[in-house]
Amino acid sequence: MVHVLLAYAALCGAYPTLIGSNNPVQKANSVHGEGTMAYLATGYTGLMIFDVSNPAAPSVVGSYDTTNARGVYAVGGIVYVADDLGLLVVDATTPSAPTFLGSYVTQALGVHVIGSTAYVASLTDGLLILDVTAPSSITAIGSYTTPDAAYDLFVIGSLAYVAVYDSGLLVIDVSTPTAPVLLGSCDTSGQATSVHVVGTTAYVGDTTSLKVIDVTTPTSPTPVGSRSMSVTAVYGVGSVVYTAGVHGLYVVDVSVPATPLLRTTFSTPTSAGGVFALGGVLYVAAPFEVYDISSQMYPTFLGRFLSQGAVENSAQDVVVVGSLVYLLDNTGTLQIYDVTTPSDPTYVGGCETSSTLTKLVVDGVTNIAYASDNYLLAVIDASN
Repeated sequence: MVHVLLAYAALCGAYPTLIGSNNPVQKANSVHGEGTMAYLATGYTGLMIFDVSNPAAPSVVGSYDTTNARGVYAVGGIVYVADDLGLLVVDATTPSAPTFLGSYVTQALGVHVIGSTAYVASLTDGLLILDVTAPSSITAIGSYTTPDAAYDLFVIGSLAYVAVYDSGLLVIDVSTPTAPVLLGSCDTSGQATSVHVVGTTAYVGDTTSLKVIDVTTPTSPTPVGSRSMSVTAVYGVGSVVYTAGVHGLYVVDVSVPATPLLRTTFSTPTSAGGVFALGGVLYVAAPFEVYDISSQMYPTFLGRFLSQGAVENSAQDVVVVGSLVYLLDNTGTLQIYDVTTPSDPTYVGGCETSSTLTKLVVDGVTNIAYASDNYLLAVIDASN
């Protein structure tokens, strides 16, 4: 099976030598946006940096290898990555050449940054509060030991809302960073893995449902509604909550908090691991998709980084015409790569067809692609 596009040179009968590849995203865990850039924590593939100035055609402009990137937060081109080896600080002000600035050792799962303070949700250390003024020498200011693994967090003012795996939502007062104090908690029916707060409402995603929790009184968070679904990430905008899950993106109407309503869903190429909204645009880590949410209840799909979308799929057929490689995978996705520079194959376009298609032929004169199986023929204009 072929999982990635590879370019080889075979000379004089010698063994082929790899001269380039378009590396796949193995897993997308979290996404954060800033300006025209989006930052993706992609597990073992590390940090990937996307230019989203054209949302319909997001493109990778840089990357940085990590051990297992789980969470990400960006401020002013400085990217904070929650990784198995700790909190990593990366300078991405030059996106094509990100550089390492410093780290703090912990098994980090999530991160939120305000000013020169980083709040970290840790598998091993609960809530960590770090001074990142000097990234080369990050120091711990304070911590709060949670009952079990802290998976995610959201910080507003002096309050940290922490999703703790087997304990639900914890509300922690961090006004004195050296001595955080637990104010209140609210257990959830499943394992809590994500949290986002809008006003006085916290949205918590767990393995069984989306929870709507009133946090008007931080000392007594009160559940007011829920919707059964498996949730890996949540993000609230107005009266809508966007949730990421195993089967894709879900849009939930929470205008009546006691009865959240599922308005629409979008299937994604892989399970969705993160979601983030910025300026009327929604980014979904699946591995990377972009939606227009100017109509919040009913998003419009804009584009995806297709070469990352089928990374777990095997190739059914491949055709080379001049400097272009046409790849048909087992989801029926046609991907087109420019291999003018074999050491740097570039994704240039693609489209989805039927998952049953297995054979591919391309007319090199008209650039019309024909994909087929025993019963179906798809004709694709690839001239543009």
